Amino acid sequence: MATIRSRHSKTASSAPRVARSKARTSLSKARGAPVIEAVFNATYEEILRVGYGGLSIEDVAARAGVNKTTVYRRWPTKVDLVAAALVALPPQFGPLPNAGSFRGDVIEFALSIVRFFHTIAGRAIMRLALVEVGVPKRLEFQHVKDAFDAHGETQGLKAIVNRAIARGELPRSFDHQVFIDALSSTLSFRCLGPNESPDRDFVERLIDGLLMGLLPRPTAPSSPHPTKKTARKPRT
Repeated sequence: MATIRSRHSKTASSAPRVARSKARTSLSKARGAPVIEAVFNATYEEILRVGYGGLSIEDVAARAGVNKTTVYRRWPTKVDLVAAALVALPPQFGPLPNAGSFRGDVIEFALSIVRFFHTIAGRAIMRLALVEVGVPKRLEFQHVKDAFDAHGETQGLKAIVNRAIARGELPRSFDHQVFIDALSSTLSFRCLGPNESPDRDFVERLIDGLLMGLLPRPTAPSSPHPTKKTARKPRT
């Protein structure tokens, strides 16, 4: 009986400690979320200001208003920091549009891309992709590319294409990679200028033009009874 009571006593006494530990963990996460957001936003701003080559953790910390040891504790190197900031971006794109048709879904998704490219984070990505092209291709950032690819499979253009194929709107032979590359690169190029912003009309014409070129053209129906030309009899 004494042994049973002893075990019960230990279990009962440890329960409050476990609860306090869980509470501290939750509080720490709650406090840490604003810090992480501030550091990531500062990282995007620094990429846009000085590029990846000129970025330093000290400048990011100063811009975020935190101690540099706070940044180093979570992200020991510049690669760790930039990679984590980039991996955090795809979930911000929001859920897939569901306009009821492939064309409608792609238009709404393309407009969301345009809006993103006009944010600080979007312009930072464009600088890395178009100006410092070697950075995203470095081996240290492979997991970032993998994260973006995985997101595209479930929440990006690839997912919209797959859904349209499943609904029978697109043939299985549809070249989704050419479509995605052409759409994304055109939109990013048009967003580069300070006053350039593709509107809905431009997006619709772009998508219609791409689909016209990529979808198979219907063949003209052949006549079931072709008419034969009769040779004229020579006049006598």
